[in-house]
Amino acid sequence: MTKENNLPKEFDLFEQDASAGVAEVDSSELLTPRLKVLQDMSPQCKKSDPAYIKEAEAGNFFISSTNELLDGEEGVQVIPVCVRQIVLEWSEDDFIAAHDDISIFNNAEPLDYFNRSLTAEIETVENGVVKTEIRQHKVQKAWEFLLLIVKKNKTISAAVLSFNKSKYKHGRQWVTELNNFKLPGSSGSFTPASFYHLYELKSVVETNKKQQSYYVIKPTRIGSTYHDLSPEVYKEAQKLCTEFKKGNIKIAQEEVPFEDESI
Repeated sequence: MTKENNLPKEFDLFEQDASAGVAEVDSSELLTPRLKVLQDMSPQCKKSDPAYIKEAEAGNFFISSTNELLDGEEGVQVIPVCVRQIVLEWSEDDFIAAHDDISIFNNAEPLDYFNRSLTAEIETVENGVVKTEIRQHKVQKAWEFLLLIVKKNKTISAAVLSFNKSKYKHGRQWVTELNNFKLPGSSGSFTPASFYHLYELKSVVETNKKQQSYYVIKPTRIGSTYHDLSPEVYKEAQKLCTEFKKGNIKIAQEEVPFEDESI
């Protein structure tokens, strides 16, 4: 037997128990998943890798944490809630941190077009004695977008999209487009908030100077969050942007890859 909204009868019970068992978890401790486009050598596309997903194909969008796949050719609607420029730091093996201070990159020693070497002092303890080691870490600049993904059923969920190394230019182009968009105002034209815009992301093939082909993410503006979705979604994006700027949203930084799969 089903109700008028076509939900099974037992869903009344499920709704009564909404959030039970997880309601006490501090939301600030939850990690925002990452959105990326899969490449031929991505773990999700390799049968020999433990992270392999049978349905995964190069060009698909992949959402970490949920392991959700989205059709990159068909595209997905997103709201660019906010964007920041960061510096990503790695040791030889591990991701270290994401820094808001761009001068860390500017003051580091150039290695190649994308990477720079940062001298780091690392303290270790051996037999109760604290020792300081000098190590060389690598740093890269990146654009990081906090998005709201709009699913086909109109539900929305947050995710983070990073543009680093060869993809850095695509992030810069998107930021430039957002800054150049103007609306008429009482005192002249102005640049609306990034979350005013509704975009569609698609994966497209790009070829570098070495004739290597790989997928990149192409954003195309398709409308306005307020007018083409709803004022409520606009306000939700506005609230999320405020929380992000306050530092109340944790991002799964450890999932940022150092080696760009497109190279």
